[in-house]
Amino acid sequence: MVAFQPQKKDAPYMTTSEVNENAELHLVANRDPNGWAKGRIVFTDDSDSSVAAGQYESYEFHLSAGSLKSWNMNRDNLNKVGRGLDAITIVDVTPAESTQTDYACWVAQNDIVYNLEIFPDTTQDTLTFRDATGPIDLTQFRNLYYGNS
Repeated sequence: MVAFQPQKKDAPYMTTSEVNENAELHLVANRDPNGWAKGRIVFTDDSDSSVAAGQYESYEFHLSAGSLKSWNMNRDNLNKVGRGLDAITIVDVTPAESTQTDYACWVAQNDIVYNLEIFPDTTQDTLTFRDATGPIDLTQFRNLYYGNS
């Protein structure tokens, strides 16, 4: 898995604070032949505090069988530091998986369920999920589920 912040071609370079406030954060999962992906991949820093003070977010993600699970790897910081997760994309999606996936949601730590928008792309063999209300707060994110109802 890889986290990245897409840069628009005509956008100026940004400071860390500007990136945290304005740039989208995407998670891309490239599954292995068994359909699994794993990574400790997201780290955000508010640029005003130090890592030594524990003011950062670090998460581990596991993807398998229509589920993406998240663990907070920095229990010293339970506060949101970064912007959140704007999109989750799974690559190497089969045409059937792309056309048959008709539900997706994420579950917060407090068990509230949020629906996700689904964006299949059969030309790129990808399946992307977004929360229409805005970035997913990673301090609250526990699981993402998707599939065919």
